[in-house]
Amino acid sequence: HSGPVTAMCSAGRWLCTASVDKTIICWDMNSFRQVARMQGHTGPIWCLAVLGDSMVFSGADDGTVAKWDTTSGRRVGALSSHASPVRCMLVMEDRFLWSGSENGMLVASDLVTQAPLSTARAHKAAVTCLLATVAGTEAFYSGSADGFVKRWDPLSGTCLASFEAHSDWVTCLLFAEDALFTGSRDRTIRRWDPATGTLEATFDQGTISFKQRKGFLAAMDDGSVSICKSTEGEKFAKVDHADGSVSLRTHNGHYLSVSEAGAVTASASAVGADEVFHLLDNGDGSLTIRSAHGSYVRAQPDGAAGAASAVPDRDPEESEKFAHCWIEGHYSGVMCLLDVSGALMSASADRCVKLWDPSTGLLLASLEGRTGATCLLEAGGWPFTAA
Repeated sequence: HSGPVTAMCSAGRWLCTASVDKTIICWDMNSFRQVARMQGHTGPIWCLAVLGDSMVFSGADDGTVAKWDTTSGRRVGALSSHASPVRCMLVMEDRFLWSGSENGMLVASDLVTQAPLSTARAHKAAVTCLLATVAGTEAFYSGSADGFVKRWDPLSGTCLASFEAHSDWVTCLLFAEDALFTGSRDRTIRRWDPATGTLEATFDQGTISFKQRKGFLAAMDDGSVSICKSTEGEKFAKVDHADGSVSLRTHNGHYLSVSEAGAVTASASAVGADEVFHLLDNGDGSLTIRSAHGSYVRAQPDGAAGAASAVPDRDPEESEKFAHCWIEGHYSGVMCLLDVSGALMSASADRCVKLWDPSTGLLLASLEGRTGATCLLEAGGWPFTAA
């Protein structure tokens, strides 16, 4: 493409990409060779939807929804036009196509007759994303630049529920782990109960790991804390407080705690005085974890973690120093989401693709590219990202 890629879909063994350069390109996913280039829109293309193995629909800035045969590379039809750019589409039951546009309208079209079935003003701003429920026929969701998510009856076009999901554009929707996930320009990902619209978690915090020569500071499932070669419990979500202090949330949703007596545990379900820390820079590349009681988290000879008694103005000992690895959350808007082998993948204009634990919201990894990612897709057993 000669411009940014805005959408991807898979049709049989083809990977189809759309761009602001007004073209759709089909690629062979085995050889990654270009097999077709389709043109016909007079404005940038913003979205794609697929029907079967060879039919692709595209929505564009020119307000049209076009139908393409990827086998021949030809445009074979067009659905009812919108009065503004088409931003998102959704095929349901292989019979109906819903399309959303920048003026907040939702249009349902019959894929057999290509005639419009219903039109509704769905949102006060652009409709930016559409998603069917897991069952695929019960309902579908729309997200908008007005920050709202709405649930719709696909047969009647009736709005069944509405809730304000974000303070900025809702850019993407995803079902995973029996939950509804939303991504936004406000840089956050949120998990919702799809039945009630109740907010369950917000994913926006980076993670930090603390390492010594013998291993990582790790929270165990039984609530104990050790220095070990853990591959799970060594990551902590860093929850920042207004006074510069932090709390450290574990992989199972509990918090690191240091009691006044010096006991170090990881079983607290809420933040109190024992769960507040200051991370002190020692000037040699290491950090010290100081509790609200003034004691330092340290490695014990038996491999357990403890806390040394507070002594004013003393330098930390080697057992109280930790190398650290910090993974930052997104610092720009979240553009797209993908469920990959039980992990939640997000991409952003900040040039990073990040992996999250969808159950706990713990940030697991961050991959940096050269440009901001615009879309994600899993096809042929591979995750694809485009920019």
